[in-house]
Amino acid sequence: MKKHHITYGQIVRCVGLEMSVSKLVSAYPQIVESLKQDDITHFRKFQEQAIEAGLLKGKNLLIAAPTGSGKTLIGELAILKHRLKQESKKALFLVPLKAVANEKYDEFLRKYGDLFTVKVSTGDYETIPEELTEANLIIATYE
Repeated sequence: MKKHHITYGQIVRCVGLEMSVSKLVSAYPQIVESLKQDDITHFRKFQEQAIEAGLLKGKNLLIAAPTGSGKTLIGELAILKHRLKQESKKALFLVPLKAVANEKYDEFLRKYGDLFTVKVSTGDYETIPEELTEANLIIATYE
């Protein structure tokens, strides 16, 4: 019996639950390019709904979705939009655990180091307050 490997993305696209990144964020070509570098070509349904509800227009949204479903991407989109439009000088990205903060710090530094001065503050580090005031993107814990 021949096995076929079908990815989650293929299944979702087959049932029409995803929308093209290019279609939803076409006003922000830099965001589209950033997403494509991470092989993100389609949004999940709840991500699409967040964009349609005004995520990129400055609306306040509460996102509730399972772990690993893509909530971080929604936050990244909001941060990128504000930075690219220079509507905000700083972004604070809160995570529940120190390990997650360190992981996001490494990821955001890799992805957005050319757009942001990225810093992390988890309580374990002797972060100099001046470093945080100079940062554009601060990843911190609320624990």
